[in-house]
Amino acid sequence: MGPTGVQEKVVVLAVALRVRELLQGRATVHMTRTTDVDVPLVRRLAAPGAACFVSIHCNAHATRTANGIETFRFAGGHHRSGLLATILQRHLVAQLRLRDRGVKTAAFQVLRQATVPAVLLELGFISNHVEEALLESEVGQERAAQAIVAGLTEFLGLPQIHRQVHVVVSGDTLWSLSRMYGVTEAQLREWNRLTTDVLRVGQRLNIADG
Repeated sequence: MGPTGVQEKVVVLAVALRVRELLQGRATVHMTRTTDVDVPLVRRLAAPGAACFVSIHCNAHATRTANGIETFRFAGGHHRSGLLATILQRHLVAQLRLRDRGVKTAAFQVLRQATVPAVLLELGFISNHVEEALLESEVGQERAAQAIVAGLTEFLGLPQIHRQVHVVVSGDTLWSLSRMYGVTEAQLREWNRLTTDVLRVGQRLNIADG
């Protein structure tokens, strides 16, 4: 629970449900839970035949200044877990614009017992006032979900989303978005019928034509 009462379980369920929604029609998603229920660790393992396993969490620390994103894998796990972790970490850092704490190893039960590429994501520190506010926000949850989906799309070689949507956060500019997505500022203006280069926090921008 964060300093103002935001609960990790609420944040990560919202992100996970959005990930499933974004992957609809491109991949089958087996959820550990879809409602506010407690699931024992032994029932949180990858579904039979799964291509990978992703466990979504928020970090916490007694020191309120602790911050950033980190991704865990099991050192003795599937040989492609490291690649999955690296890809997802990169996308999360790029989308959420938080400190990159890197990919680390840990012997968490859900990673240790996985027989497929498996990672545990820490989206940010819910114990940090700034990151708690981001994780609670619709914008932050949308950006986290999009980052996870982009990483899974890259790792699994899934068909690209026909129309990708970017939710604007503080500091975004057309220039920075053009660099992030490999498109031109002119294309962003055209696809979104922009009459000004000023972007609003929470604004949704199409990142592809169609």
